[in-house]
Amino acid sequence: MAGSFGLRSVGTPSVRGASETRTACRSIGMIRQWILAIALVCAGASRAGAADTVTASAVVPRSLAAGVAARPAQASRQLAIDFLRIAESQPLAPSEPAIDPASPKAEPAIGAAAEPAPAEPTQAQEEAPADPSAVSADDVPDDANATPSTTVPARPDAHEIIDTNAPRLLTEQEPTQKKIWEQQNGGFTASRLAIQRRLRDYPTRLLVPRSGLPRQMRAFLRRTAEDTWRGLMALTDYESGLPVDHVRFEGSPLPPLAAHIGDYVNVTSIGLQLACIAAARAIDLIGTEAAQFEAAKILDTLGHLERHEGQFYNYYDTTSLEATSTFLSFVDTAWLVAGLIVTRQAFPELAPVVNEILDSIDLGYFYDRTTRQMSHGYYVNKGVLSVYTYGAFYTEARLGSLIAIGKGDAPVNHWYAMKRAMKPRCSDGNCPTTHELAYTARDGRTMRVTTFRWQGRQYVPSWGGSMFEALMPRLVLDEERYAPRSLGPNGEAHAMIQQEYAREVLGFPVWGMSPSSTPSDGRYGEFGVPVLGSHGYAAGIVTPHAAALALAVAPDDAADNLMDMARRYDIYGEYGFYDAVDPGNGQVGYSLLQLDQAMLFLSVANHLSQNAVPRLFAADPYIKPALALLGEERFFE
Repeated sequence: MAGSFGLRSVGTPSVRGASETRTACRSIGMIRQWILAIALVCAGASRAGAADTVTASAVVPRSLAAGVAARPAQASRQLAIDFLRIAESQPLAPSEPAIDPASPKAEPAIGAAAEPAPAEPTQAQEEAPADPSAVSADDVPDDANATPSTTVPARPDAHEIIDTNAPRLLTEQEPTQKKIWEQQNGGFTASRLAIQRRLRDYPTRLLVPRSGLPRQMRAFLRRTAEDTWRGLMALTDYESGLPVDHVRFEGSPLPPLAAHIGDYVNVTSIGLQLACIAAARAIDLIGTEAAQFEAAKILDTLGHLERHEGQFYNYYDTTSLEATSTFLSFVDTAWLVAGLIVTRQAFPELAPVVNEILDSIDLGYFYDRTTRQMSHGYYVNKGVLSVYTYGAFYTEARLGSLIAIGKGDAPVNHWYAMKRAMKPRCSDGNCPTTHELAYTARDGRTMRVTTFRWQGRQYVPSWGGSMFEALMPRLVLDEERYAPRSLGPNGEAHAMIQQEYAREVLGFPVWGMSPSSTPSDGRYGEFGVPVLGSHGYAAGIVTPHAAALALAVAPDDAADNLMDMARRYDIYGEYGFYDAVDPGNGQVGYSLLQLDQAMLFLSVANHLSQNAVPRLFAADPYIKPALALLGEERFFE
């Protein structure tokens, strides 16, 4: 198992592939590099010129395992175990990286090695640097035998941290043209200013006065849509039209060098950006001609991106447009396809270009014929599918399965192979009340569903109990209409329990928990309501995009919640809501994550336009034939 560790200053994530050395830290020179790297983190030393990057590449030795960790806590423990396995195994050649050492929330395929699946590492962790923190190498996750099922498509901040996530390092590659560009712009540090200048706009102040926000609900939502849309357009590379992954602000006024600009993009974010353009036109934030121009610019960029057999890589640099990952992700590709589907319905003039791109994407590329489920992804550098599959039905990945079937990339029986029956996770000896339901599907098979019950509310759990797992598909799909006996009421139950748990159990005045940045340090974390997940995330951080997602199922409650957030906390800026707040102490995380901002905007725009984007999506010839699958689903008696 090959890995590498490195330090990078404010700006783009360091990206190194599997071509680095396979031996442990054997030389004094390597040890000195480690010491220097740690010293630079602690002291915040100058990062100009040749001092921009300090890297120590090695298979992780046992002595380092206890000192590094990913997040959250359970993933930290699992990675420590993985590092021990690395240290104790025979190193692989640099050209032969290991496969899936910590694949996210996925089920081992039949015939895979009989090794416990990691507890909760996510795709975001696989693809992006992790945070350093203490961890015991002997810690074993409580749920080492969990059956993972879904991923978090967002990518955490990647700045000023030592890269400790070996799985990610196995899938990334060096953006050589970006290196050249940085040198042409005065070196890494100076190029940060050039990155900021490539953005279409930039905020001038951190906050807007709370007193200036509308007090009437619809006017407030309209203002939120306008400000968020302006931010989505502003934090976009003016040459490529691609949004940057995130910007994190540190102080007011907002000097560019004090901000962390993540100048890379995940293909999910590209898909959502396209959907946002259609939504903005639907609520008259942009004219038809201008919207077509914005969409066409992104489509043109997509046409020039490097691909593997027609499939898009998971991450691209927004400046050089180089692929910075050798990994192909099913769920992220599916969300890109969703955005393309919305685009060709919203802008028929662009349909020929969209069709050309869609024809090259085959979601069947990820289909595992043995399990009849979708693989987590494909490792181009190894030439194999991930051994993990998306097994659980009630996650955000269900949309990709529907698209694949409607597109003809996967057989209908794939739909029935996903699990509706999940074993509950018990806490302190307390297990949720469960109810079993069986019904006959159209192909004659018996479908089994396990529902949980909390405070009198019945629901099918997601993996982590987060809002985006439950409601992200609602951004493009009207599940209330097409799945009235299953996904529709289940989404409402998740939203109601989210607010009840926040208020009754945590004592919070606001609600909405989902993966987001962490206010205390700006890093990405997984949050949810534990009782809503078969392997629930920790509660504690509220994110506005989760509250906005609930507009689809509990509009008045969700709108009141957003307005209450803006009244209580310094969380609203020129570009709308910031990413997260800790209601326990009122601390706000001043980050704008494109993924979360796009989910928030689409949620509000759909509410204001009577589901404009879902109506476009449902009208597409890929989707129409698959909608009947939703109607036959039954979660409740």
